[in-house]
Amino acid sequence: MKGFWTLFAANCKEFVRDRAGLFWTFALPLSFVFLFGAIFGGDRQDISFDYVLPGILAMALMQLGLFGALQFLSLRERKIILGLSITPISRTALLASEVLLRLLAGFVQAGIILGVGIGVFGVRLVGPVHDVLALVLLGSAAFVSLGYLLVCFARSMESGNGIAQAVQLPMMFLAGIFFPVELMPEFMQPVVRVIPLKFLADALREAMVGVPAEFSLVVNAGLLSGFLGITLLAAVRFWRWE
Repeated sequence: MKGFWTLFAANCKEFVRDRAGLFWTFALPLSFVFLFGAIFGGDRQDISFDYVLPGILAMALMQLGLFGALQFLSLRERKIILGLSITPISRTALLASEVLLRLLAGFVQAGIILGVGIGVFGVRLVGPVHDVLALVLLGSAAFVSLGYLLVCFARSMESGNGIAQAVQLPMMFLAGIFFPVELMPEFMQPVVRVIPLKFLADALREAMVGVPAEFSLVVNAGLLSGFLGITLLAAVRFWRWE
C-alpha cells in the first residue's frame, strides 16, 4: 500500500508539471465555458447556456479519459513499465494510481466548470448535488476505461494520439453536447443516439438543470454503466504491459 501512495504522489507531481496535459484537462474546457457563455448567455438565444454547460462538462470528462491514458502509453514506450518488473512496486499499483488520479481530476474539472457556470453565468442547479457527483464519477470511469482500451492498440505516442483524436472528434460533434440531436439530419440520428457521450451529457443536463432527455436519468446512467462494463472487459482482454 505504501508503494501505491508513493506512485500516486509521483503521478500527481508529473501531472502538475505537464503543461500540455493541464491545458487539455482544465484550460481548454474552461475556455469553452467562457466562449459558449458569451454566445448563449443572452435571454434571446434559441439554445440557452444552461443546456450547453452540462455538455461542456461531459466533453471535459471524455477528454480526460481518452488523453489521460496516453500518459501510461508514454511510460510503456519509454520502457518504464518493463523496469518496474524488477522492483518491489507492482505494475498493477502503477496502473491503479494512474486511474485514481484521473478520477480525482474529473471531480476537479467538475468543480471548476460548475463554479464558473454558476458564479459567472448564473446557471442554477435544480437537482441534488450527489446525483451530479455520481454522474461525474461514472462518466470519468467510463471514458478512462475507454482510454485504456484504446492504448492497447497503440504502439507509440503518435499512434495513440491519432486513435484518441479519431474517437474524440466524432463524439464531440455528433453527441449533441452543444445543440439538440433533433437539429441533425434524420439519417444521422440513429447513430448519434448510441454514442456514449450523449448518455452522459443527457444525464448531466437532467441532473444539473432539469432539461428533459430522450431517456430518463436512470436509463442514461444504466446505458453508461453498460458501456463502462463492456470497455473494462475489453481492456482486460486486450491489455498488454509492454
